[in-house]
Parts: sequence; structure tokens; C-alpha cells
Amino acid sequence: MGVVKAVMLGVCRGLVIVDLTHEVPAQDVWEGAFQLMAAVPFFPKGTVHLAVVDPGVGTARKAVAVEVAGQVLVGPDNGLLSLALRKLAADAGVPLEERAGSLRIAPPMAAVELAEPRFWRHPVSATFHARDVFGPVAARLAAGVPLAAVGRPLDRLASLPFPAPQRPSARRLVGHVVHVDRFGNLVTNLPQDMVPAEAQVRAGQVRIAGLHPTYGQGQAPVVLIGSAGYLELAVPGGNAAAQLGLRRGDPVEVELP
Repeated sequence: MGVVKAVMLGVCRGLVIVDLTHEVPAQDVWEGAFQLMAAVPFFPKGTVHLAVVDPGVGTARKAVAVEVAGQVLVGPDNGLLSLALRKLAADAGVPLEERAGSLRIAPPMAAVELAEPRFWRHPVSATFHARDVFGPVAARLAAGVPLAAVGRPLDRLASLPFPAPQRPSARRLVGHVVHVDRFGNLVTNLPQDMVPAEAQVRAGQVRIAGLHPTYGQGQAPVVLIGSAGYLELAVPGGNAAAQLGLRRGDPVEVELP
């Protein structure tokens, strides 16, 4: 939002601000978490990521910042940051312990609750923490303020589960649609290294033989490995979600050769 950027630039005029997306549906924390996870690996060390999908704004949910693998994530402690945190930790070889809907934060990671009002914008609106808390703190972190200065240490953060593919038998995998993009492409939780090119894919009432290299071949539903590294179902020039009648959470089965 423009006013959040304005406040951040007021803190640090030299900030380079990159918009990831403003297309997350209202209050859809999972969608925001998935899109953040897909984006963070492409940013250099030293990046501060501000993410706000915050249905609990003004309630007892914590405002947090967490550092992992040289990057910092700032946002509400409602699971929004958890998928990106897992991704960054996994790519850096940092182990993460998960239990009862939370992730344990231990060195080399660090997390804080944003509990230093001197770094906020005042007066603080109970309904606009993106402007008054998250944005100003993210800007100060980007300007070089240490993480430890902006709050008190935390050893756990709220976590959203990322469903793991199931293997009912040696030749069968079962995954689920975890994201529907704005073109109607259906992104699953089946990673590239689990799905060979000769696989047979069944979703809803369709069965698709073999993976395609791109979206632009053929007219029938196709399956391919998308840019996020997961199996996708698409309709070239069309909308797979609408045509196949599928949505997030629906199963996708893979028969291995």
C-alpha cells in the first residue's frame, strides 16, 4: 500500500522497495504464506521482507521479526512467515524443529517480538499495524538497526502446515493443490524430484499422461513443473481451475512408471 511505503521512505529515504504482490485474497494467510515462500529464495542476503496478511490486527497476536540465512522476515505471528522461514532454513541447511503448530527458533536463527515503541509510528492505529508498526520497523532494520534492538527475544513462532505428499504404494503418490494462481493454474505440493517426466497424473475427472515442458503446448489440460519447482496442472490459453472444477485442497494422484 502506498501509505506504508510513504512511512518507510520517511524512515529511510534510500530504501529500495520491491512489491511482491497485492493480489492475496483478503484474510487469506495461507495464500500470503505460499507466495512469500515462493519469492524469498530469489532475494540477496541482507533483504528485509515485510509481509502483512493480518486478520488479527489489534488483537493479542504478536508482531515479530525473524532472521534466517541472512534475510529478515517481518510480519504478524499468525503463520504467515512460517513457509518462507522453512524454505530459507532448508536451503541453508539449518534444522528446524516443529511441534504443536509452532517452529522453534534457535541459533543461527533469531526472532523477536516487536516490543520497542520508539521504532514505531505514533499514534499507533489498532487497525493499521502495517503502517504504524511493521513498516517502520522493517525500514529501520533495512537501514541497519540490529534485530535485537527492535524487540524481545522469542524462541517460537506460529506455523502453518505445508502438507507432505503421501506414497500409498511404490508406484503411487498423492498430493494436493496448494495454490491457484491468477491464470487458474493449479500448483500442487508434489516437488519436481518426485515426479518423473513419464508419470501419469489424475485430478478430478481427468487423467493426463506425461509432463509437458511449457504452458503453451496443446489445448487439453497438461501437467508440468512450474517455476516454483512443483507439479502444476494447466490449460494452455485457458483456466485449469475453472475447467477442471478444482480448488485448493483437492487431491492430485500420480502413477509412477
